[in-house]
Amino acid sequence: MKRICITSLISVLILFAIQSCGEMSKPEMTPVQYNDFIIVNQTKVIQKFIDLSKTFDKHIPKEIDEQFNLLQIQVDSAVASTSTLSNFKGNSEFKDAALKLFQFYQDGLKNDYKQMIEILKKGPEGMNAETMKKMTDLSQSFDTKEKVLNDAFIKAQNNFATQFKIEIKPNQLQKELDKMGN
Repeated sequence: MKRICITSLISVLILFAIQSCGEMSKPEMTPVQYNDFIIVNQTKVIQKFIDLSKTFDKHIPKEIDEQFNLLQIQVDSAVASTSTLSNFKGNSEFKDAALKLFQFYQDGLKNDYKQMIEILKKGPEGMNAETMKKMTDLSQSFDTKEKVLNDAFIKAQNNFATQFKIEIKPNQLQKELDKMGN
């Protein structure tokens, strides 16, 4: 019995030592790395929205579905990876705002956006006054909700940059996406 207890104790100590070493070897992110981690996720999502929107004029359902699926995968990835982030030195505002925006995309793609995609896949011949109104209503609803969350995201990023004294640069893809919405 004494031998089993000693062996168990040694095993626990070894596991504890390995776990402690693992934690010590994790490099702490700098404010710039933390910002860039979130922005890389945002940029990938924006690019997938742009890729999807480029399929709309072609009215090829298979291409629309492929790009829509790729967008969903990217958004799911952004939610998952951003969820793994810890707060940065007590600041959770930026991470939380990013997560809310990505989760909005996740929900929106399953609901409003999915309905818009189904209308778009019908092509011009599938459009009438009723479907145009539905499309407009869905688009405006999505855009209105997104604007609130995107504004909160930008504010949180600016607050993060100010607090940790980093310079942020405008996201060129966001500008491209904004142009497409106008």
